[in-house]
Amino acid sequence: MPDNKDITEREARIRRRAHQLWQEAGEPEGQNGRFWREAEAEIDRGEGQAPPARPPTDPPIQRDDPAGPPVGTPRPPRR
Repeated sequence: MPDNKDITEREARIRRRAHQLWQEAGEPEGQNGRFWREAEAEIDRGEGQAPPARPPTDPPIQRDDPAGPPVGTPRPPRR
């Protein structure tokens, strides 16, 4: 049997997800039970969590030399 802390955390997650679903649906009135049940089902299935952080769209700059310019950058001519 889960303890009260687990129930409280579960309910908080359901509340956040239900609110998100309600907002995504255009904030309709009188349908709070529908969004609560949908959020509860998602949470119980392990869904309804924040998506994992996405990697940056630009790859990190690679350098030949950590102190030098990025790879592929033309170097000025030597004198």
